[in-house]
Amino acid sequence: MDAVKTSINLAARAHFAGVTVQKEALTVGFVLARRVEDLRIARHAFLGGRWIGHRVRVAKPDELDPQLLDWLKESYDLKL
Repeated sequence: MDAVKTSINLAARAHFAGVTVQKEALTVGFVLARRVEDLRIARHAFLGGRWIGHRVRVAKPDELDPQLLDWLKESYDLKL
């Protein structure tokens, strides 16, 4: 885990996810080998190769739900 001025980056061999602190919410970003189609995904970004970045806005604690945790676990399990 690397903490920088405005975010926390989560890493296994490389960064697989990160959390950015904003005034009224957190932005949780993660990398997967597939594109997730879900209304909660605020943004997708092609990162090269087979990697696709995803961003989810989290404004309330209950938005850190099992689905988001599953995406983060899937990203971690890629062993980037």
